[in-house]
Amino acid sequence: MPTIYIILIGIVALIIIVLVIILVRSFSGKEGISDRGQPPEQPPEQPPILEQPKKQPRQPIDRVKDLFNQDMEDQGYEDAQSNSDSGFRQQKVLELKEQGRQECISAISEYEDKIADIDANIVKYTNALLMDTVEDFKAQKVKYQKNIERIKQMQTELNNETLKVYNSYCKGFAKWQKAIAEGLINN
Repeated sequence: MPTIYIILIGIVALIIIVLVIILVRSFSGKEGISDRGQPPEQPPEQPPILEQPKKQPRQPIDRVKDLFNQDMEDQGYEDAQSNSDSGFRQQKVLELKEQGRQECISAISEYEDKIADIDANIVKYTNALLMDTVEDFKAQKVKYQKNIERIKQMQTELNNETLKVYNSYCKGFAKWQKAIAEGLINN
């Protein structure tokens, strides 16, 4: 019987040695050495793919600012070509004011919806004891509240005739009227 144990131990040892050799060869292949002892051919190196920076979504306040700072001189000039009546100009200015008012209302509404979502998240994350995240939400909420206040200030400026959007439109309109007057005088 002891001979059988010795034979079994020898067979088990042989199996272990074969497994170790297989494992060593498979790991050495992964590290860049082939069975012949030479490094395998490497595929040509690809240039790194540069990711385009993601554009930040436009905030509602940016849309309002863009509208208020829009240069409408060309539009005023074109409108004056079709109808140079000053009543028409006043109607267009009123339309610009209404468009500004609607954009302000829309922006405030968007911020109020975002704040409502933030409030719900603050409650949820406070219950989960994730206070860092709660602080981030609170900071974002303060930012949105400040934006609402700035939009409300802009909304009161809609009646101010010195806004760029109005000035540029009226300037373009006046340019056409001036060109007509000079053309009539020069003829």
